[in-house]
Amino acid sequence: MNSPKFPKKPPRNSAFTAIELVISIGVAIVAFSLIYTFLSRTRFHFMHGSVNLANLQEARMAINYLRRDFAAAVPFIAKSANYGTLERVRRFVFSTGVWKPLEAEGELIQVEPTKLSFHRFIFEPSEKQSETRFPKVELVKYDFDSSKGELHRSVNSGKPQVFRGFENVEFKIYVHYEIRNVPVLWVKLVLNEGKDIPYGGQKGMGKPLEVTTSITSQFINSTLNNLYWNYETGHQK
Repeated sequence: MNSPKFPKKPPRNSAFTAIELVISIGVAIVAFSLIYTFLSRTRFHFMHGSVNLANLQEARMAINYLRRDFAAAVPFIAKSANYGTLERVRRFVFSTGVWKPLEAEGELIQVEPTKLSFHRFIFEPSEKQSETRFPKVELVKYDFDSSKGELHRSVNSGKPQVFRGFENVEFKIYVHYEIRNVPVLWVKLVLNEGKDIPYGGQKGMGKPLEVTTSITSQFINSTLNNLYWNYETGHQK
């Protein structure tokens, strides 16, 4: 007995239909868009994080010098100053325009937005210190030249130095509300970090990098808080 014969199924068509083709193209477009967005954001953040290492090194050197200088800062009181001048200099410490001692008798610390001028102690070997009973000081100045983007440091005992690559420099004196008897020098250095670094034929992608630091002087603190102690007086240049 012969088995019944069933009709064969027609072969399945494996080609894309119009709907499948549209869906595939849409998925590909979305995938490429996501990849492009990711790469664009990566490039954007890379350029904004680009660093000019030379300028960063200049900022570090400038901060190191500022810390070393201001840590030994003190208002200048000449050994020839009378008692009244001595007391007023030690109480004022910083120049505010209210009072100024005679140049031969003393000099207050000057802190301006882009300038610093103060005396610092010179610590010499013991054999040289024994030659005089008056502590030696020297004048230190910092001056920012905005036209050249340079911070100039000058000191009597050495060569002047120039720190380059700054967009702005700012100096301020402040006191913390919980420690009002300790003045602090606040320094802000704005560097040309990545601003002029070309990438892909474009410039101006980066942003300036702002570096700040705070510095105190134990001698200024002692001058303000220990008026009975006279080591910070009778200076010799």
